[in-house]
This record gives sequence, C-alpha cells and structure tokens, in this order.
Amino acid sequence: MEWEQLTVYHYGTAVGTCSHQGSYIDVDSALVNELAKYDCDLEGFMVENDISYELTKGIKVYTPKIRPDLHLGLKWDDWYCPNSGTINGHYFYYKRNDIHGDYIELIHNHQPYFSFSGNIPSHIKPYFDYIWNELRETGNIEFPREISLGSKVAARLPDGFKAYRVDDDEDQCRVERTRQKYCYIKKMRDCEYYTSFSENWGLYPSIKSKSLEEAVEAVPKVLELTEKM
Repeated sequence: MEWEQLTVYHYGTAVGTCSHQGSYIDVDSALVNELAKYDCDLEGFMVENDISYELTKGIKVYTPKIRPDLHLGLKWDDWYCPNSGTINGHYFYYKRNDIHGDYIELIHNHQPYFSFSGNIPSHIKPYFDYIWNELRETGNIEFPREISLGSKVAARLPDGFKAYRVDDDEDQCRVERTRQKYCYIKKMRDCEYYTSFSENWGLYPSIKSKSLEEAVEAVPKVLELTEKM
C-alpha cells in the first residue's frame, strides 16, 4: 500500500507526523497537542471537513541536550544586526525563507552548515542545539524585523544631521544637514556603498566606500563638493 508521511517541525524540532494511509490519515497525538498550544484545533478541522483520521502514539519529541563539556559561549551582534552572532568564535545567522521556514546557518571552520540539513555532523549538532535553546530562553524566537538603511545611517550621523528613506528604494537614503544641503547614500552590496549629491548616483560623481561607516564619513566631503559647484 502506498502512503506518504509528513513530519512537522517547530523551530527546528520535530513535533509530530501525519501519514496518509489511503482511506484515512494517521495523526500523531503529539502533533495535535502541540498545535493546540497555538489555538489550532487540528481534530476539529478534520471533523469539520469530513477527513477520516486515526490518532497514533506520538513520536518522541527531541529535547536539545546541551553538553556542558563543550563550554559553549554565544554572543549576539549589535542591535543593527539582531539575527546573527558568534558561538565559540564561529559565526551564525538566524534566517527565514518560504522553503525551510526558520533555520540557522553556522559557519564552522569556513564550512557552512544548516539546521534543516539531515546530515549534520555529530560535533556540529550541539552548536545548533545551544542556539535554539538560547532563542527560546531569551524570547528572540520571533524573526527580527530588518532595520532600514535610513535608521542605520541616522545612528551614525553627527548631531544636526538627519536621514530619510528614499521612496521605492529601501537601499537608498537621503542625508540632510539642512533642506538646502543634502546628499544620498546608496547600498549596492553588503560591502559596497556610494555617497552622492544625486539619487542617480551612477550618472553623477560619487564616493565609493567599502562599509556603511565609510559612506557616512564621506557625507561632509560630498556636501563640500556640492557647495563649490
């Protein structure tokens, strides 16, 4: 008899399975109980939609075991990059996409590892367990909102300057000393920025920088050039 099995994960932890048995569906009681915590009545949904099902013994839910002998230490990045950090000096990212949902990418000795992978080496898994546990305990499990370029620039500007997002372009902001003295910062890649007196930075003279800090430092230079033009 052909059948398919669906395993449901919650933030990297398996909480239950559903197995299609042809005329009915086997549903783990552990899955029903887990969904009930979030006001999702799975049994009620199946009854209402006339879906035949049978509750089965729930799977053993995996509980992360933190090895104290590893002496793991986690440090989150600053507020402008809240979804990344280092664990024992190895960089990690807390990410989300439509395919894998919430997941962690860990760079260990220049090799990337992903929490959704089915082939995680045994010496790497404790790192993922520790990070997931930290997320739950700190309440940071909700994916943080990306901070706009304008906010990042504003935090680095000296007193008297303001920064605004350019309409329809999240990777560009307008920096003002006064309404008559202003320029623009454009982000192209993670380490490529352009400071220019025009939104069309590619058509006019601009200063290229390798970091956001350098791009902000270039603001006075651009304003000085515009005053001479």
